[in-house]
Amino acid sequence: MSDGDKAWVGLAAYIFAYDVFATLSKKDTLSEAFDRALDHNVRSPLVIGVWAGITFHLFGKAARRTFR
Repeated sequence: MSDGDKAWVGLAAYIFAYDVFATLSKKDTLSEAFDRALDHNVRSPLVIGVWAGITFHLFGKAARRTFR
């Protein structure tokens, strides 16, 4: 397993663990925080821009590998 693979596993484990903790302790989950950020008109363009940038980066890399 490469270092990048380990990082993805760690990130997924953190997200899962945090969302379980947040749900059990009745705190905001990451999804709820993202949804709330989209409700603020001033922050929405920034939140959408960051989300879109990450999404295009990841899927762009996948598309370049798939359609070589």
